[in-house]
Amino acid sequence: MKGKTCKSIVSLFSIFVLLLSAVVPVSAVTSNTSVSSLVTDVTEIYSFMSDTQKGTVETARSAVAGLTDTEISTILKENGITQAKIEAYPSLIGLARDIAELGYVDGANLQAKIDAIRNNSDYTSTFDTLFSSELTVDDMIAFLVALKEKLITEIGNNIFQILLGETDFDSVVASAATDLSTTTYSEFDGKLQTGLGIGVVDLIAIKDGIEAKLDANGDIAKNAKAALLAGALESLTKDSNTGGGSYVPAPTPSPEPSADGAAEVELSDDAVSTETDTDGTVKTTVKVDTASILNLINTATDLKTVSITVPDDDSNAAVVSVPSSAFSALKDKNEDAVVTINSKTGSYSLGVKEINVEALAASLGASSTDDVEISIEITQSEDTTNAVASNGLAAASEVVDFKITAKAGTDESEVNNFNSYVARSIPLTTTDVNPSQYTAVRINADGTLTAVPTKIVDGKAVFSSRTNSKYAVVKNNVTFTDVEAGDWAAPEITKLGNKLIINGKEDGRFAPAEGTNRIQMTILLVKALGLTASGEYDGSFTDVEGDEWFIEPLVAAVEAGIIKGRVDGSFDPYAKVNRSQSAAMLARALEFTGYDVAKLDKSKSINQFDDVNSIGDWSKADVELMLEAGIFSGRNNGTIFDPAGTTSRAQTAVVLNGYLKFVDFIN
Repeated sequence: MKGKTCKSIVSLFSIFVLLLSAVVPVSAVTSNTSVSSLVTDVTEIYSFMSDTQKGTVETARSAVAGLTDTEISTILKENGITQAKIEAYPSLIGLARDIAELGYVDGANLQAKIDAIRNNSDYTSTFDTLFSSELTVDDMIAFLVALKEKLITEIGNNIFQILLGETDFDSVVASAATDLSTTTYSEFDGKLQTGLGIGVVDLIAIKDGIEAKLDANGDIAKNAKAALLAGALESLTKDSNTGGGSYVPAPTPSPEPSADGAAEVELSDDAVSTETDTDGTVKTTVKVDTASILNLINTATDLKTVSITVPDDDSNAAVVSVPSSAFSALKDKNEDAVVTINSKTGSYSLGVKEINVEALAASLGASSTDDVEISIEITQSEDTTNAVASNGLAAASEVVDFKITAKAGTDESEVNNFNSYVARSIPLTTTDVNPSQYTAVRINADGTLTAVPTKIVDGKAVFSSRTNSKYAVVKNNVTFTDVEAGDWAAPEITKLGNKLIINGKEDGRFAPAEGTNRIQMTILLVKALGLTASGEYDGSFTDVEGDEWFIEPLVAAVEAGIIKGRVDGSFDPYAKVNRSQSAAMLARALEFTGYDVAKLDKSKSINQFDDVNSIGDWSKADVELMLEAGIFSGRNNGTIFDPAGTTSRAQTAVVLNGYLKFVDFIN
């Protein structure tokens, strides 16, 4: 029984040594026979492993594959291969990566992986040049067989110490390899030394170095080996027909993703550091390795959110560095996945598709996307322009600066604009909160403020914006002389006034019954969504010169696809907006922000209106969407839509509030 156990365990390591023969042109049947035997052994082991155990091993394989050329080159140099040798034979880097990766390839893919390496012309050319005829396939196979036999003996003698944790498998392997390289196979070791400048023991050290690089604590490789060992022992107990028995299970990767697809990255002590800047800012920095993310990816069936919590109780700045390869891996798993950074100062939820790794690498002149690191910063700051007080508002939070930086070597570039809304949060400094009175604002460099969509949740302002900047939360208490508390639209008018979306007249009135014109509707939508123009006016409207007071919000709305001109090419800014036109503008706004289709009430239809035939074909789909979303309702107890009817300022406030609630932008 002991012999079979050892052979099963030894086969896990044999891949590493066998690969040395695989890269030399095959001329001996023994090589193919050994590969076939190895594939059979590994396949058997995997057949006794659980899906979780297989996922743990796949995590290790993915982590090895994700190591950069720079990281592997460093490991090679640390273990005796010179920089000159690496520069002369750059394929050694890829070969080392493939060698280490093979140890974690399942039986179904092992043969194909070995064949791919055998057929790699760069690898075979390098070996031909390095070893010529001094090192043959038969030499490799003979050493492999001898090492396997020695390991069977050594592991058999130490099996219980290994299982009890008194020694480890790698130590036994290293000891066996050292013994062979200094006795029976000293000549073989010498040939390796001549060709590569390193010996058998150094090859083992390179493998160990690569595994150690996977994560800070070595858990990735350790858990994978435990999973493989569990499969080997389970194979033993089943095949030996002992009537049962126990085996060593692989540690369950922790944490497991929750039912809602959320998972937390576990941070080692080495991943977290705290320092004080010259200005007194106490900064906590977290470095997340790719392996930590891959571990979550490979153990999750439905991964939606990856959270990283910064332990920063005594700091006022949090910096989280994540390799770009982690973003790429998450995007491959789920392109809608979100990385959330939680800190005392605030939180940041970044969609992985907002990080264009290829474009960032190109802009930074990086030779590989693997060289790019993404840094997410949440820093307590100051309102240096006194913008909040100057605008007559009361501060309800600290000022927080949100920043994302892409780095490659000494070069870096800020990521300031996004293709979709990115959620952030800031803790409030007050506990007595009426959500309708609070909003987050972007503090612009010129001292102006731009309100952004904001919800109040559990003592925090959760807001959505498409840009990075300094943000703060403000409290407002707006009143209008012609809006009474009992008026039908008073709650919506007051709420949107407090959130800096709607303004009253200069005399303090709101004029709720007055019709809304096209430019007013445009400005309201731009304010509601916190938009700013990124470009200049392009002269697209025949009746807009470009120097009008409303040009900036108009350009922002056009860029967002919310506003379109009339058939004749004009914009007609002061024409009143009818109900069909309002529905069309809001439908385009829904398309811009995105929305949850499941929230639509498909039981509603424009066919419920007696005047359905009066709704123009161009707007029927938009009107029905507004109806299903609950943003619009009919008039006369829902019997008519009145498509040509004017949209009053009060009605505009109500439908705009309904739209913002439907997309979950406000309470």
